[in-house]
Amino acid sequence: MSQTMTRPAAPATIEDFMAQAIAMEFEAVERYQELADAMETHNNAEVAELFRKMSVIENKHAEQMLAEMGWSEIPPGTRAQPWEGFESAEVVAMDDIHYLMTPWHALQLALKAEQRAVRFFDALAEAAQSEPVRKAA
Repeated sequence: MSQTMTRPAAPATIEDFMAQAIAMEFEAVERYQELADAMETHNNAEVAELFRKMSVIENKHAEQMLAEMGWSEIPPGTRAQPWEGFESAEVVAMDDIHYLMTPWHALQLALKAEQRAVRFFDALAEAAQSEPVRKAA
């Protein structure tokens, strides 16, 4: 049985595109915070600290994009599209973590999430009907 990759629905406007991209960043922020909390629960302070740093980095990305758009927040009701079975392309799957993970494991998960995001934006650029959206993707 072959797995077909579904193409993401391309936003019609740059505003819709940026809202979705910012939503993806905020979902990543939340997930890294959840992962940090989980690692703290299991007394894995080193990995918890790394996940907290990743959360801060993703939050900076979201804040930069909000500022670029002149927004104080994303439009209400904006959600990131699910991609490859995840909440959104940049979210680390909870199933991939374990309490004995090392910083190396955490960085591998972050890398996988970023690679998923690249595939998502490549597919979005291919599906885009508007040149500004295609360029932004």
